[in-house]
Amino acid sequence: LALDAGATAVELDGYTACWVAGCITIAGQVAPGARAVIEIGSLGLPASAGELAVLDADRVTRAYLAWGADPVLFRSPLATAALLAGVTAAGDFVPLPFPMPSGVAVASEGAQRGCAVPSPGDVALLNPALCAAQPSPLEITELLPALDGGASGWVELFNPTSVAVRLFGVRLCQLPGCVTFGIGQKVGALSRVLVHLGRERPTDPTDPASTDAAQLFFSAAEPVRPAGELALLAPGPAAPVDEPAALLAFVRYGGTLGQLSPTAVVAGLWPEVFDAALAPRIAGESLSRDLSGALGGVTWNPTRAPTPLLANEDLGQASDTWGSCSFPRPWRRAAPSQLVVVRLERTAPAVLQLAYRGAPESPLPLAGWSLDLGGAPWPLGGELARDAALFVELDPEGDGCAADRLCWQDAAAVVPEHGELALWQEVGGVDELRQYLAWGTAARLRADAAVDAGVWPLTDCALPSLDDGRFFILGAGEVGDSPADYQ
Repeated sequence: LALDAGATAVELDGYTACWVAGCITIAGQVAPGARAVIEIGSLGLPASAGELAVLDADRVTRAYLAWGADPVLFRSPLATAALLAGVTAAGDFVPLPFPMPSGVAVASEGAQRGCAVPSPGDVALLNPALCAAQPSPLEITELLPALDGGASGWVELFNPTSVAVRLFGVRLCQLPGCVTFGIGQKVGALSRVLVHLGRERPTDPTDPASTDAAQLFFSAAEPVRPAGELALLAPGPAAPVDEPAALLAFVRYGGTLGQLSPTAVVAGLWPEVFDAALAPRIAGESLSRDLSGALGGVTWNPTRAPTPLLANEDLGQASDTWGSCSFPRPWRRAAPSQLVVVRLERTAPAVLQLAYRGAPESPLPLAGWSLDLGGAPWPLGGELARDAALFVELDPEGDGCAADRLCWQDAAAVVPEHGELALWQEVGGVDELRQYLAWGTAARLRADAAVDAGVWPLTDCALPSLDDGRFFILGAGEVGDSPADYQ
C-alpha cells in the first residue's frame, strides 16, 4: 500500500483486505510518501484474474485494484462500492496474460499498470515483456450437442499440463452468449471437467453428478448448439474480445460460419476460416477430438460412444462407434449415383427434380430406373443429357401434368410430411438401390437396405419433416447420400 507524500499517516488498525470470496484483518501504519507491505496469502487470490479492496473500520473502500478481468464478470459488490467511493472507474482493471506467469507481480504506479518484478516496499518497475502471451493450458476435447430438444448438452475441457488451472474469469462462449467460471472452479493437472450448459446440477444424492467437482453446471446458459462454434476465452473485458490473445481453445462444427473463426486462424487454433468439423446429427452422439493430430476439423469426428471425463478414442481408424448423419462411413460408401434427386417439393402439385451426373459425351438412358415413395416402384423412361433437369410431377388424382414433365399417375404418388424416397436401377435383372432419402419420423422401410447399399449413413438419420409448400434441395457439389447434403 502506498500513501501520497502530502497525506496524513494512516493507521491500518480495523482495516480489512477483501476480495469477492472473503476478507482478512490487516494492521500497521502507512506513512506519507511511504509504502506498507501487507501479507495477504491467506486470501487465496487467483493469479490470472481477481480483485483486492482495502476497507477502513467503517467499511468504506479506500483502495481497490482489479486484474485480469473486468470485475463486472465476478458480479462483485466490492467493485460497485469502490466505484461509488471514487477509487476506481468502470471497466478499470490491469490486463494480464492467461495463465499469469509465476513469479510476476501485478503493479499499479500512478497511471501505469501492468506486470513487474516483485519489489515489496519499493517502487515497482513495470515491464511489458513480463506480460507476454502464454500458451493456452486448456483444450476443448469433446462436446455433446442438444439434438433431441430436451437435453442440454455438455462440453469437455482438458488440462494437459502438470499444474492445475483455476478457471475463475474464464469464459466458454457460443457468441453472443458466454458463461463465466466462478470461484473454486478449476481443471486439475492432466484432468478433465464437464461443463453442462442449460442444465441444473442434479439434487438426487444417488446421482454422482450431484457432488462431482469435475462436472460444472450453468442452468441459465443456452444449450450446446447442433452446429456452430465454441470458444474458450481468457479473462478480460466484460464484452468478449475478438483478439487472438484472448482465445484459449476453439472448435467450429457444421456448416455455419461463426464470428471467431478468422481470429482462431490468426491465433493458430484453427487451420482455415472455412474449415469445420462434421456436426453430429443423431441425439446422444458427441463430437470427439483426437488429440494426437493437428488442430482443425480433420481431427474431430462424431462418435456414437461419447467418453465424458475420459480419454477420447482414436477415431481416425474406422470403427462402428465412428459415424454420423453428416456422412456415410467411408468403407461402406457407394460410388455416387449417375442419376440423383436434386429437389423434392411438397407443393401442389408435388414435384421431383432429377439430374444426370455422368459422362458428358452421351445421355443417360432412363430405362431400368424407377422411383419409390413407399409403394410400388414407378419406372422412368426416355433419356437425360448431362446436367439437364428432369421434372417428375406427382398426379395421384389423375388430373394430368404439365407438358414438360413426366407424369407419375398413381394414388400412392404423394410427398408426405414424413416419408422416404428410393431411387432404383435394374442391373442384370436385379434392382439396386442408387439413392435414398428419409425425412420426418415415419417408419423407414428402405433404411436398412440403404445403409447396406452405402447410399445412406445410418438408419437413425433423417431430414426434418417437410411442411406444405416447402422443399429439400441438394447443396452445390454434394453427392446426395446424406441428410447433410440437403437444405
